[in-house]
Amino acid sequence: MKRILALTLYLCISHLGYSQLFKVSYSSAVYNKPFSGKVFLFLNKDNRTPVEGSVGLESFPCFAVEVKNVQPGTAIEFNDNVVSYPVSLSDIERGTYYIQAVWDRNLGGRAIGGSPGNIYSKPTAITLTKDFKKIFTINCAEVVPEPVFKETGFIKEMRVSSALLGSFLHKPMTVDAAIILPADYYSNPRKEYPVLFNVSGYGGDYHHFSGDTITRSIGIDTIPCITVYLDGNCSLGHSVYANSDNNGPWGDALVKEFIP
Repeated sequence: MKRILALTLYLCISHLGYSQLFKVSYSSAVYNKPFSGKVFLFLNKDNRTPVEGSVGLESFPCFAVEVKNVQPGTAIEFNDNVVSYPVSLSDIERGTYYIQAVWDRNLGGRAIGGSPGNIYSKPTAITLTKDFKKIFTINCAEVVPEPVFKETGFIKEMRVSSALLGSFLHKPMTVDAAIILPADYYSNPRKEYPVLFNVSGYGGDYHHFSGDTITRSIGIDTIPCITVYLDGNCSLGHSVYANSDNNGPWGDALVKEFIP
C-alpha cells in the first residue's frame, strides 16, 4: 500500500514539474518599446487563423497573461498558471492545432485579433503530444494595420472628431460613417435629399462599403435619400449610439456633434 501511495505521489510531482510551455516574444521591428498589458494565445484545430475564431460559434482553447515592461525580443511564458479556457495548457486535448499569439495594446478596437496596432504572429501548425517537456516558441512580427477607406463616386467617408467621447475616454475619438449617395445625386445637383441614418448591428463596420462601385437606389419607400451608415464598433463591442457609463456618451456625440 505504501509503495502504491509513493508511486502515485511521484507521478503527480512529475506531472507538475513538466507543464506544457509556450514562450512568446515580439520583434523590435514592429514595436520598439516596452510592452505592458495582456498577451493572448489562441489554439484551434479547425480554424487556420485562430485569432479570427467566432466566440460562441466555435469552441477553442485560449490563454491570457498580463505583463509589465516586457522588452522587445524578451520571451514571456505561457504555462499552467496563466488564465485559461476551458482547461490548463497541459490538460487540453492532444493533437494538431493552428496557433497564434497577440500582444493587445488596448487601442480601442472591438476584436483583439483585428484591432489596429496590435502585435501578432502568423498562424502556424503545431502538434501537442504527451511530451510535456517540449517547449514551443512564437515570435510576433506582424501588426494589424489601420484600415484605409477607399471612396468612390457614390460612396464617401465621414469622420467627425468628438470632444465628448475624447473627454470620456481620454484619447482622440471620432464618430465614423460611410455616406451612400442616391443614384440620381449627380444628375440633380440642386436637389435636396432626406437623410437616413442607419445604425449597423453588432460587428457592422462601415469599411464594408470601402471601394464599392455599385450605384445604389437606397431610399425611404420610393423617395431617394442620402444614407449615413454609422459604424457601431467600440472597444467593448457595440456602442448602439446610446449614452453609456461604460462606453461613453455616444448618443450625445451623434446628436450634438456628428449630425450638426
